Amino acid sequence: MKGRLWIVVSLLVGVCLVFGTFGCAQPEAPPTAGPTTATVEAPPTEAKVFKWSYQDFFTRGTLYHDIWVDGVADRITEASGGRLEVTPYAVGELVGYAEMFDALRDGSLTMSQMFGGVISGKDPMFTYTSLALSAFTDEFTFLSWIYTGGGAEIFSKMYGKWDVQWVGALIESYPDLSVWSVKVPIRQIEDFEGLVFRTGSGEAEQFVRCGVAPTFVSTSEVYTAFERGLADAGEFSGLIMDQGLGLHEVCKYFIEADPAYKRTWQMDVLVNQDAWNELPADLKAIVKSAINEANIMYWAGRHVAMKEAYKLLEEYGVEVIVWSKEESARFWELGWQVTKEWASVDPLSADMVESVAKFTGRQ
Repeated sequence: MKGRLWIVVSLLVGVCLVFGTFGCAQPEAPPTAGPTTATVEAPPTEAKVFKWSYQDFFTRGTLYHDIWVDGVADRITEASGGRLEVTPYAVGELVGYAEMFDALRDGSLTMSQMFGGVISGKDPMFTYTSLALSAFTDEFTFLSWIYTGGGAEIFSKMYGKWDVQWVGALIESYPDLSVWSVKVPIRQIEDFEGLVFRTGSGEAEQFVRCGVAPTFVSTSEVYTAFERGLADAGEFSGLIMDQGLGLHEVCKYFIEADPAYKRTWQMDVLVNQDAWNELPADLKAIVKSAINEANIMYWAGRHVAMKEAYKLLEEYGVEVIVWSKEESARFWELGWQVTKEWASVDPLSADMVESVAKFTGRQ
């Protein structure tokens, strides 16, 4: 009985202490005169909202644009609680294709993707981001080198020379070559000889050494170049993106290397330096996280889309030519030899090639 009474008393005391009820509440102390050490919080001020524009090289409706631009812009805006509003644009909607880098530098464009080979005329070292395709076997090795092997630091220095902030990389990887041919089946390196070949500035040297006459046309003109016979063959991106341009409608052959040899490249995500410096640390972290998340989302989407892409080739009667492992190795090694030659461009180029060689074990 005494034990139960003790429990009841204990409970009542506990309730009194917490809620001050049942007459157990202590009387309030009278107010004291003099200064107090209590601080009063200032009323919350409205957070500053930053507004950015973000344009890429690709057209609306492509997997690249949908995930790498629209997806990234939406994710940043959402994760920041609206403190950083990013408006996405497709190529040409805000500034022209050729003016993107300069627009980024002068602030008329806040954020952009850049394929280094396209702006190699400004600095030869930019070419490396497209030559790296023959250094890495897959996107995971490439990403590992960027974030654990010193790549991020090198890219930051490379673009920093131009007062542009490198904030991350969007990585693509697919079987090497990924070449379209209008009429000629290309089954070995020697079959390239004499062909008028559409290519980007970064890969041009590799294909030139295969005997092609290179020609460069922008994204919007690639289909027309094949349709009108202005190019016998060529490459643009990967199978999914290329089909978005309709290349399967005007070419008889699609040529790719053995799956062991992949073409891996990046789109550098860049921000106007002043705009980046203005951001608080938490918003900078959100931007970088959105880019890393976009890589995962793209790879997942590509896995599904590739299956449909090969079905579409079959429907249009496009013959898929897969090179032997030996021939694929010849082409891949040719690309690495071109890459190594860029070590002589400047000290930073030498550092980059040395870093990649050490990380991958390439000789």
